[in-house]
Amino acid sequence: MKKENKKTNIIITEVGELGENADVHCLAVYNGKLYGGTKFFLGKIFRYEGGTTWKEVGKLGASSYVYSLAVYNGKLYAGTDDFGKVYRYEGGKTWTNVGQLGLGEFGVEALTVYNGKLYAGAHGKGRVYRYEGGTTWKEVGRLEVSSYVYSLTVYNNRLYAGTGDFGKVYRYYEGGTTWEEVGKLGLEFSVEALTVYNGKLYAGTYGKGKVFRYEGGTTWKEVGTTWEKVGKIDLGFTIYSLAVYNGKLYAGFGNPSRVYRYEGGTIWTEVGRLEVSSYVYSLTVYNNRLYAGTNLGKVYSIQETI
Repeated sequence: MKKENKKTNIIITEVGELGENADVHCLAVYNGKLYGGTKFFLGKIFRYEGGTTWKEVGKLGASSYVYSLAVYNGKLYAGTDDFGKVYRYEGGKTWTNVGQLGLGEFGVEALTVYNGKLYAGAHGKGRVYRYEGGTTWKEVGRLEVSSYVYSLTVYNNRLYAGTGDFGKVYRYYEGGTTWEEVGKLGLEFSVEALTVYNGKLYAGTYGKGKVFRYEGGTTWKEVGTTWEKVGKIDLGFTIYSLAVYNGKLYAGFGNPSRVYRYEGGTIWTEVGRLEVSSYVYSLTVYNNRLYAGTNLGKVYSIQETI
């Protein structure tokens, strides 16, 4: 399937399926290849081989969900729902269990690298952990009363975390277990995505599907509610993913599955709906295209034509 939106100079192409009705919850580029992790009773990782072909490269233990992927020290790591276990890719279909986060953690929602160390955000107790090597993870703080750490990113040489329950963002003081709250994003329920664009930190939320920009201190400015673009209000929409492609900020939207491009101010342009999928869970850039993973196991490429 290929379709072109001439108004936005975008071509959207379906590039394969990673299991029927399996959420493609995360995408990452490793050693020049695109990898996708799946949810809903698969717990598998796939590698893109071109065209519409994806090759399975392993199932991670007893996990049903692969929540997160990140590259650290030249290796691909995956966070799962297998009681907070993290796995490292060794090639072929071989994955090594590199440890389990603390007791009471059920899933590894986010992985990122900060100051040369791998950090993991969990759901269960809502804590953040740092990888110490082997199978050892050190807790570096619980983010107030939140049970979910959905997103992690680095901005201005500091680690930021987006949480569930109350839609708050926290900043880490390296070396200890202290996190400073840097704002609550309106009346949103959770902060599903964080990314840096044009030197600013942006957050995508669950609730009304809003995007916010960090202005410093505890101030966040709303820069658009993408549900306004589809004419529906207060129906619990979600921005699951944010990515920068060709110098523009893109947002992956849930229910219905649409992708939007930020034009500045509070203006977002819809660049396309991804067929019958309901949610765009993941976005990443690979080989000069933006790739989107959806809740029906399908992946799409999004290409600007000019």
